[in-house]
Formats: sequence, structure tokens, C-alpha cells
Amino acid sequence: MERQKKASNKAAWIISCLILIFLALAVFNFLGVKKKDDSLAPKEEKTAKAPVQVDTVKKEKLDWFLDVTGDLKPLQVVDVHPKISGRIIEKILVEKGDWVEKGQLVAVLEKDTIKAQLNRARAELEVAQANQEVLQKDYQRIKNLFQEHAAPKQKLDHIQAELKAAKARLKQARAVLKELQILYRNHNIYAPCKGVVAARYVDPGNLSDIERPILRISNEKILKVETSIPEKDFPYVHKGMEVTFHTDAYPEKTFSGQVAIVYPTLNPKSRTASIEIHIPNNNLILRSGMFAHVRLYFGKKQALVITRDALNKVPGTGNYYVYVIKGQKACLRNIQIGLKQGNRVQVLSGLHEREQIVVKGQNRLKHGMLVRLRRDKMKLTEFSVKQPIATLMLLLALVLVGAVSLSKLSIDMFPDIEPPVVSILTTWPGASASDVETEVTQKIEDQVSAVNNLDSLTSKSLDNLSVISCKFEWGTNLDVATNDIRDKLELAKRDLPDDVEPPMLFKFSSATAPILFMTVSSGNQTWPRLYHLVDKYISDELKRVPGVGAIQLYGGLRRRINIYFDLDKIEGYRLSIHRINQILAAENLNIPAGNIKSGFREYFVRVPARYKDVEEIKNTIIAFYNENPVYLRDVARVEDGYKPQELNGWGDGRKAIVLLLQKQSGKNTVKVIQRVKDKLKQLRKTLPSDVKINIVLDNSENILLSVKNLRGSLL
Repeated sequence: MERQKKASNKAAWIISCLILIFLALAVFNFLGVKKKDDSLAPKEEKTAKAPVQVDTVKKEKLDWFLDVTGDLKPLQVVDVHPKISGRIIEKILVEKGDWVEKGQLVAVLEKDTIKAQLNRARAELEVAQANQEVLQKDYQRIKNLFQEHAAPKQKLDHIQAELKAAKARLKQARAVLKELQILYRNHNIYAPCKGVVAARYVDPGNLSDIERPILRISNEKILKVETSIPEKDFPYVHKGMEVTFHTDAYPEKTFSGQVAIVYPTLNPKSRTASIEIHIPNNNLILRSGMFAHVRLYFGKKQALVITRDALNKVPGTGNYYVYVIKGQKACLRNIQIGLKQGNRVQVLSGLHEREQIVVKGQNRLKHGMLVRLRRDKMKLTEFSVKQPIATLMLLLALVLVGAVSLSKLSIDMFPDIEPPVVSILTTWPGASASDVETEVTQKIEDQVSAVNNLDSLTSKSLDNLSVISCKFEWGTNLDVATNDIRDKLELAKRDLPDDVEPPMLFKFSSATAPILFMTVSSGNQTWPRLYHLVDKYISDELKRVPGVGAIQLYGGLRRRINIYFDLDKIEGYRLSIHRINQILAAENLNIPAGNIKSGFREYFVRVPARYKDVEEIKNTIIAFYNENPVYLRDVARVEDGYKPQELNGWGDGRKAIVLLLQKQSGKNTVKVIQRVKDKLKQLRKTLPSDVKINIVLDNSENILLSVKNLRGSLL
């Protein structure tokens, strides 16, 4: 090994000496020839012509877009009104800035009076019901006697009239009770939609008024921008068009949205059309009231282009002109411009392709003045012709440097960079941020702070979650550091609360970036069926391909059991949603029960208790009320459904499921993608004919193209 190392160092030293010799010869040759050329060059004759530099008018493709502005506004704003006037507002359960879900209890009116009326109505109903039952029995008894000629017809008619009156009183009592129950429920005020509490108009103790709202709820998860576009751009703007924008609050971030409404009529005064852009805001980073700079991108446009340096503006106007070279004269030409991108400007009229225009020296020009072209510095092509030896030496030096560098470089789309940071995520369901800080974060920090080569330690405690970032010194072996952290976490677990979930470790690496994007669509398969097909068949098969790391799925409908609670019933049974969740979690477990030995054999015993269907969930006993069991179905509606769909992919012009494929660290991207493609060929033979798999992004193509270009340049 030592001998190989010495040989490698010797070769590197020889190559470095050769490069220096080549560079020295090139410089010497250049200086010698330059001096010779200068001595032989004739003196330039004086002329009265104005020196200028020129450029050529040419056609190029420019990005065609429209920039507009507007304020961010919530898509949905709802004022929450009480349904009853003249009642004291007993509680307001939310504050300005709180996030509320649809159906959440937000305020409560004073209920003492209505509760007393409700109890009296229940009692009157019971009395009316009992009275009817007694009269029903008396009526039946007298009716039997009448049929046996043991009772007169008058007595039967009398008892029948009393029974009829009792039924009427019972019906009235039921109606009164139902009306009072509705009135009682109306004393609870629920959020009609999900969103942020934007305003609170009253305080507890005030009287309710159906005309006066209590709260304003703003749905900040979807925002909108209302703006206008010029008449000339109206034909190119359509519903569903993707847009990008940034805000003054986050100038470094680029957000996206979509044109939702294009109003069909134009303002005759301003000659503009109004549009409405909808913007998803799931992470709530954007807020209503922010100013948005929106860009509508139309694509590439072929245009006649000049440089900005050639433009001259007529003072006091918005008109522009340039100087065009005709023969040896500079001729003033008025032009009309359009798009501007960097140093390039679109010319709408006034110029033709391949015309020469002045870009430097035009401040001394007048229309019709004689000009001479200013000599530029020696260009690369001219230098190569006049300095052949220097050019050859430089080329050989570059080839040697490139050959040495190429032999030492690994080829991939991105370099495999692993920053020296390990994150620890610990979940404690139902805990507040302060409890997480004292009971979880601090205890883990006390143990982890003793890990070797630790540079800094940062943490953040949130509701239900603790996040700790361990930053190590550069050069630290992260695998060793991660094992040290695991050892420290085992010590910390003894001091953590019993219901804290095991801490999870995360390391970031550039190798985790997706290398392949695919879409799966179907013409006949349902959304749930398609997701099941992709998740359980395509994804699982691709995970078995050598070199494939993780596969992420986006879009489609994922199965989920949905439970819709009746808050009034929960309150009536004196239960809480948190307690019900704990009971359901405890019931949905497979519990090991030890082992049984029989001779030389040992059997492991477990109690399978996971839910098998919706009916089992409905029949879960969650409490006892008056010594009677209370089932989940008594306080909630349980449905076998799906998670709300927040993201869709597109393929073949229809909705599709998106697959993002990651490789294992250190694996060859090109080889892994080729194995995946071979596997996809096999899968397509077994899939339904209507299922289409499209590869949207293939990083191996970019890698192979780069290698091809490099090889072509070297050869």
C-alpha cells in the first residue's frame, strides 16, 4: 500500500510539472508574438469618423409571461350568529387566531332557564303518557264489557272521549319537548366551517342577538387573489392555468396557485378583464392581507431581439429609437418594443433581422453621421489563429487536468453529501408543549449532550412532539455517532413517561433525493382500487429491485375508518373525545400472553384483539351509564371511508397516482433506474390493459447525456 501511494504521488508530481511547463511555454509564446505583431503593425490613420460598436438584430425565443399584483384574501369568510336572541353568552371557547374545525363547539349561551323548562316538559310528557296508558286500559276493559252487554253505550263513549283527549295532550307534550330540545341545542353554537378565528365581536356576559355575529371564521387554507389582465392577454388566460408568485413577507420563496375564474366581460373604461386565482395554503405560512406579485407564464415566444444597450429614449416620452448602420453611416430609426428579459428586448416594429445597430458610442451620434467600427479585444478565435503554439500548449494542459480530474470523479446526478446532523423525534400524544419540554426534551438532552464530537444541540418542544437536532463536527462518522445516540436514548427511556412513543432518529443525505418520477393512471379502475393496485402490487414489486430505497405515493384515496361524534350525546353521557380515543386504542391491540411448553416444544400465545370490521368498532363499550353499557354507536357514526384527498397527479390527461422513487445510498443511479425499467416491462404484462405507467422524470437520461457531451468534448 505504501509503495502504491508513493507511485501515485510521483505521477501526480510529474503531471503537475508538465502542466506548468505547458503554461510557461504558452505565456512565452504569446508575449513574444504580441511584441512582434506590435512592432510590425502600421500606425492607424486618423479619421473623422465616430468610433462605435455594433450588434446584429436576431430572432430568439423569449419567455412570454404577464406580471400582475393583488392582495391575498380568504376564499371563505363566515360570520357565526347565535340562533337565539336575549340570552346571556356564558362561554366563548375560542380566541382570535385559533384554528377551528367544522362542527366544533365555539360558544355557549346560558342554559339554566331552558334546562328547567326542558325538565318540566319531560315530566309533563311522562304524566301524559301514564294518563294515556291508564285510559287505554280502561277503554279496553269497558269496550269488552259493552260487547258482552255488561256496560252501557254512554259509558263507552265517555271513556273513548277521555282517551282521545289524553292522546292529544300526549302529542302536544311531545311537541313541546321536541321544541325545547331544539331550543336547548341552539344554546350551543358550533363552527359552520373550518378556519381561523379572524375576529371576536362580543365577550362573555353580553346578550345574544341573532343580528349580531359572535365570531368571524376565515378559511385561510385556501386563499385567493383578485386582479385584472390587459385586453391583449385575455385570450391566453384560461381556467386551470398554473401561476407562480411571491410576497413581500417571503421574497425568497416562490409559491404556486391556479386560475380559478376568468370573468367573461371586460371593463370598457380600463380595457381589462378580472380574474380570480386560488392558492392552497395548507401549512398556513401565507396570511390574508399580504401583497402578492403574480406571474402568469404563457410559454416561449419567437421574437426579434436586440440588447438594452442599443436603446435610446426620447426625452419626456415613452418612445425609443436606435441607430442602424447603412453603409458607413448611422441612421436614426424609431422602434416599438415589447417583452424585456435581462439584457434582451423584443422589437415589435422598426427593425429587420440581421440589421446592424449601434450598442456603444451612440451618445455622440447624429442621424447620417459617418462611423467606423471600433476594434474589440482579440477574440478567442482570432487568438487561436495568431497564437497556434500557445493554443496547443493550453489545450494539452487542459486535457491533462481534465483526464486527472475525470479519473477521480464519481458520476451521479447529485454529489452524495451527508451533513453531520442527526435529528431525534419523540411523540407524546395528548401532551402540551410545556409538558413535552420538561418530561421529554430535557431528559433526552441530558443524556445526548455527552455524545462524542457533538458541536451543538438545539431543540424544539411542541404539542405532542419533541424535536432535537444534534450537530456534529465535520468529519465525524455519522454511523458511529448515531449508535452512540441510540445508547444514550436507551438510558433516557427509563426516565420518560410510560405513554411516550419510542424516539426516532433521522439522518439527511442527498442520496435520498428522488431519481425517478412516475404516474399510474387508469380508464376503468376506481380511485380506491387503483391506489390498492399501486400500493400493494407495483410499489411492493419495485421495492424488491436491487438498489431501490424508498418509494413515496401521492394522490389516490387511502382507506380510513371515519368516526363522526355527536357532541350533545357525548356531553349527555359525561364523556370526552380524548377518553374515547384512549379506549379505542386500547381495544385495538394484539397482546402477547406468554408461552406454553409441551415436552420439547414451546408454543407462543397471543390474544388477537385488533378490529376486523366496522361493526366491531361500533359495538365497542366505551362507558357505563346507570349500570347499562354505552356503545360507540350510541354517541357516534362509524363509516368505512377514505382520507380526504389533498393532492392529485396527472397522467394521460386524467388523474393519476404519482410515485417518487429513491435509491439506496452509494448505488449507481443509471443501473438502478435501468433495473426499475426492466421490472416495469414485466409488470405491464400482468397489469390490467387500462392501467398506464408513464415515466415523467428520469435522472439517468440527464447523467448519460452529460457523460456523452463530456466525451464528445474530450474526443
